[in-house]
Amino acid sequence: MPWQEVEHEGAPFLAPAFFALTERHLVKGRSWLVGDVGATLPLVRQGYVLSALRSDHSPRFDMIGDEAALPRIWEAIAADDGWRVLRLDGVSESSPLATVLPALARSAGDRVVVQHASRSPYFELAGFEGRLDKEFRRQLRKRAKKIEATRFERVSVYDARAVQDLFRLESSGWKAGEGTSIASSAATMAFYADLIAELARTSQLSLCFLKSGDKRIAVQLAAEDDRTCYLLKTGYDPEYRNLGAGHLVIYQFALDARERGKQVVDLCGTECDAKACWTDLASQRVNIRVYRGALGTVEYLARHVVRPQLGKLRRALARHSQG
Repeated sequence: MPWQEVEHEGAPFLAPAFFALTERHLVKGRSWLVGDVGATLPLVRQGYVLSALRSDHSPRFDMIGDEAALPRIWEAIAADDGWRVLRLDGVSESSPLATVLPALARSAGDRVVVQHASRSPYFELAGFEGRLDKEFRRQLRKRAKKIEATRFERVSVYDARAVQDLFRLESSGWKAGEGTSIASSAATMAFYADLIAELARTSQLSLCFLKSGDKRIAVQLAAEDDRTCYLLKTGYDPEYRNLGAGHLVIYQFALDARERGKQVVDLCGTECDAKACWTDLASQRVNIRVYRGALGTVEYLARHVVRPQLGKLRRALARHSQG
């Protein structure tokens, strides 16, 4: 079975199409799609390193398809003599990649490190308004009144003009200055344009705008499954920054999503002050490293034994010199 045809249910960014677009536009290296009947693990080979097929625009990483196939997938990986380090970043700590795979690797004599990485904030939609800080809610209402003729718009089909407005609003302000916006790279723009087309094709697109009259002043791109809305990108017109346009589009989107029967908004990305306004809940992600053979052991010792000890020594010397 071609890996693109593996059945997938759940987060759209763990679907075969998302990995295919990531491979096409954003990843350097030779892909290695380790598969079994009904499942695959998308990897990239760079020299003796195998890495997750992902980018900075991948909210999380996991295998595709039937989790029961993981032992057979591991057998295929272990049988390949060309790698010494396996790197899987951004994996949910509840994934079999974080629980089953480390046990399989250790049983094969490999060294394994599983480390906590970032946490991804989320909130339940049922009664979410009541859980918001009272002052934050008051500010939302106050600011909404200051924006003339406020309206909410949700686009669920591919609309080229809406896509261009996403790129324009998302690149406004500090993101453009730091080179982290979608529009800062032709490859990133192509990735998101194709992703939006794919989400529209599968009825998983929510490209939402806050409008003042007919003017789009804030944007939010979300991918959806039957239960959860995953917020991938937000942006706003700098003219409306002090009026909280970015928060207002999230608020209106949450109300709309609940009305449509969704249960959770996953803010994706990492924890920050802007997201802390909405929730104190977050799912933990982990980074997994598997080291094998002599070269792998050398890298393991350098990264996880020698480097931490040198760090402790430097801190001890710094404390001593200050004393």
